[in-house]
Amino acid sequence: MSKMASRPKLILLAYSEALRRVKDFKSYMIREYGRLASAYEISSHFGISKKDLSNITRKIASLNKSIICISLHTEPSHILRPNAISGSIANIYGLSNYCIYQGNRRIPILWSDTKWADNFSKYVIDIIRQVIRNLSNVFIHGGDIENKLKAQCEILVEIHPPYFRIPQKLINSVSCPYPYFDLEKSKAINYFLDIYEDFERKLKDLFQRYVKEENIDIKYKYIHICLENRATWRWIDGEFLISDFNDIQNLINAIQQRNTNLKLVIDLSQLKTAMKDLHGTGWFRQYMHGIQVLFNATNLRYIKALHIYGYTTGRVKRAHGPDVVGFFEGSNNLNNILSTLSALLQGKSLYILPEIFRDAKSCLNIISRYFAIY
Repeated sequence: MSKMASRPKLILLAYSEALRRVKDFKSYMIREYGRLASAYEISSHFGISKKDLSNITRKIASLNKSIICISLHTEPSHILRPNAISGSIANIYGLSNYCIYQGNRRIPILWSDTKWADNFSKYVIDIIRQVIRNLSNVFIHGGDIENKLKAQCEILVEIHPPYFRIPQKLINSVSCPYPYFDLEKSKAINYFLDIYEDFERKLKDLFQRYVKEENIDIKYKYIHICLENRATWRWIDGEFLISDFNDIQNLINAIQQRNTNLKLVIDLSQLKTAMKDLHGTGWFRQYMHGIQVLFNATNLRYIKALHIYGYTTGRVKRAHGPDVVGFFEGSNNLNNILSTLSALLQGKSLYILPEIFRDAKSCLNIISRYFAIY
């Protein structure tokens, strides 16, 4: 690793099912990951309940009294089953009604209209309020919570793009008007940004009212809304609006023409998945070209974080496992990708998340060869 290596902040996952039973959070994180992190990602999907959210934030708060950097993963692809809907935070704000019906399950759809944006802004501010409140309880020692929040609090809110295309047989199962299906890509991106800007205005207003009511000295600029590129989803053979290198670049170009603070999370693994139609070594040449074009000085102003994951190690290969070498089809490919990224990112402050549910130590060791993570 060079002396000038990029120093991204490390985010670790803090939302596996196992955490519900964990009492010593610090020991668990060291056992699973071999270290602690600068920030922790909390699952805030549309099936999460207030009880589950409170449970995990309190465990994070018990870990390290200097950490108030949180990533909220508003995973919308979470299947909503009937027994999960009634107790979810999303149901309070009507978000579970915007969906594709698939049997007795609901698949959430996103960014359909301004009414959805209004509901989603209330949902996100509710999540943020609970996170700050639960973390605050640990910091009230002589009334210093305001100073600690002002100095250290940074909250990333990770959002996902809407579906752009779904199988024809499911279109009649959509619960509300959904313009994306009738738009070509560039118009669909601009329609999404119209809805997003409405959401951003409403969220900022709600946040400013919240901190005034609670007398908390934290500025909205420490809340970062970040869109993640999505390639596929196991429940639907559909297409997301922002999926590959071209989509991301077109989104950045459109953002530059607008007054919005939207940032991006670049999922390196999903960028490869988006190249599923390229066989042999063709994907690697195109992937490297895409990395070199995307991570230029202008675009880096809009990139807040990176995700990476590999295959699981069982007989059936699934996503979000530790085998990043296998996922990128060899150590030479992975080494070239990470070394190129490290060179392109020098001096850029961002986050990196190994999005791995089990046995992430080997992936962290590989990342640490190229990035001085902390």
